[in-house]
Amino acid sequence: DSWPIYSNTKYQYSVKYPDTWYGQNTGNPQAETAQFTSFKLSSNGSDDLAGFKIEIVFQDRQDKILKNWIEANNAAAQTKAGGLTLTKVAAKEGYQQTITSPQKSIATYLEKDDKVMIISYFAPEVDFEKGKTIYNQLLSSLTLM
Repeated sequence: DSWPIYSNTKYQYSVKYPDTWYGQNTGNPQAETAQFTSFKLSSNGSDDLAGFKIEIVFQDRQDKILKNWIEANNAAAQTKAGGLTLTKVAAKEGYQQTITSPQKSIATYLEKDDKVMIISYFAPEVDFEKGKTIYNQLLSSLTLM
């Protein structure tokens, strides 16, 4: 496909995203956070969800095993979420869960060195199922270096 590739040298990964989407921080190979949206984010920074958004962030694993880290993190953030499902992304075992509150989303968690890589998908309720295909395509394009 003709999807552009975003490469991050700080966290050593690359990922493809839809060529019709907007990449935030994609010009920065050292970005802490990468975001890909099907809509242009407003310049005043208000983040109203007007379509699909996929976000990649890294957090310190704090020497916890991945499952324990996710459960502790959910508890601390008072996140309401479904159970954890084992998943494999970039030949690495991780977990995925659907989060229902504060905002409906899907999060995929992978261990990357001493960090947890979190790849999240957000969409308005009415279009939630529609964007999942793109999320899964993006996940399948992920390469860890």
